[in-house]
Amino acid sequence: MEPIPVSDIFIILVFGAVVLFSAYFFEKLAVLGKLELILSRKILHIIGIGSCAIVSGVIQNHLFLILLIALAEIPIFYFVVYKDYFTTNHKKSWGIVYFPIVFIGLLWLFPNDRFLVIAPMGLLALADAAATIFGENFARSFFNLTGDRKSIIGSITFVIVSFIWFIILGIFGYGQGQSWAEYLTMAITVSVSAGAAEALGSKGRDNIWVPVSTAFLLWSIFRAPVPVNTYLLTFAVTTLSSGAYVVYRLKLLTASGAVSAALLGVSIWILGGFSLFPILLFFATGSLLGKLPGKAASDLKSNEPRDSTQVFSNGGVALILAYVNCIWPNPKLELLYLISCAVACSDTWGSEIGSRFGVNTYDILRWKKIPKGVSGGVSPVGFVATFVGAIIIACFASSIDLFYKILLLGSLGSIVDSILGAALQARYVDENGGMTDMPTRHRISGYRFITNDVVNIFSIFITVVLAAFIL
Repeated sequence: MEPIPVSDIFIILVFGAVVLFSAYFFEKLAVLGKLELILSRKILHIIGIGSCAIVSGVIQNHLFLILLIALAEIPIFYFVVYKDYFTTNHKKSWGIVYFPIVFIGLLWLFPNDRFLVIAPMGLLALADAAATIFGENFARSFFNLTGDRKSIIGSITFVIVSFIWFIILGIFGYGQGQSWAEYLTMAITVSVSAGAAEALGSKGRDNIWVPVSTAFLLWSIFRAPVPVNTYLLTFAVTTLSSGAYVVYRLKLLTASGAVSAALLGVSIWILGGFSLFPILLFFATGSLLGKLPGKAASDLKSNEPRDSTQVFSNGGVALILAYVNCIWPNPKLELLYLISCAVACSDTWGSEIGSRFGVNTYDILRWKKIPKGVSGGVSPVGFVATFVGAIIIACFASSIDLFYKILLLGSLGSIVDSILGAALQARYVDENGGMTDMPTRHRISGYRFITNDVVNIFSIFITVVLAAFIL
């Protein structure tokens, strides 16, 4: 292990002292009413995260910085969570807790690649702060994707400042090996993608999604074993964003679901190298089935367009497989991707058809009759529909042998979903004394935090892991 230079320790301690003094100074100004609270928070945001970006670029050894940030995370967590320091509008500042963890992760993953640390952290420091400041002062139109209110002008500001940040990095020599046309195209595409990630973030989680997604996109373009073509990435972002907007206008997806679907599609198609047709067919058939009349309402999202949580609960495992395939390419991962789609499609077909046309529905574990639409229930009609859903995806298999494997594992995943739903998902008593998945005051079984979305992602994950060992 290389010794840590004294100069590194000195630089880190100096910047650490600056951040601590700034936290005290600007918080004091806000308390005394001499500076708006939001503005003081965002100035501190720029100083704190910006210092991390600068220090990571000038020191030689990151070990001491990693250890110091890890130690600092303990009091940060204590003061934010238990002492309610840095609260804004009575909301805990979770972003202050999240960004040091992401920073440590980037330092650990890219110890010798300063660009992949400086670029995402600097973007988070500048663009996020600028978006909030402009949004608070000039916004007239707002939207809400996942919980926090965002503004149109704030999102536009985020993308513009991100683009300017990449231009500055390009002037200082980052992005070498690309022509300026390619680099500018990359800057626009990554800035828009980071803006979408920020728009989806709530409760401080944009401090995770923005740097992580930015770092991964930059890695895939500049450092991946098989670098992603910048123009193809831009084409994918443009095409899928346009398609997501159309689907949103058709009310098949919510606004958050449309943005999430576009990001999911780009990752699967360009980064993972997988065909989009299987997962598109799943979402299309599932959304159309959801529009059929006569469904028994099973939860608060019944008969509603799919939101971001539903998109990622059904496509999250496919997203992980795409990222893994980008880092460690393996043809077997595409088979696992098809199986994940088959599980999602099989379960959706079984649920949608069974809740509408099933005559008798039974709890899969207790084998007692339960109302249609309650998670964990199965019916003969729904059971047949699960095979139809799995067949739709199995048709993308490259051989008859793989067709049967995808069919069987996809159908098995639907059964796993029903078992998990019956065993773990919360069930309640409705106003008429019947059983329902819709939250009320009276829970009769399961855990409140286990929803249908949680069950979906776990059933797909379990089936894919099982398939990885079997196949």
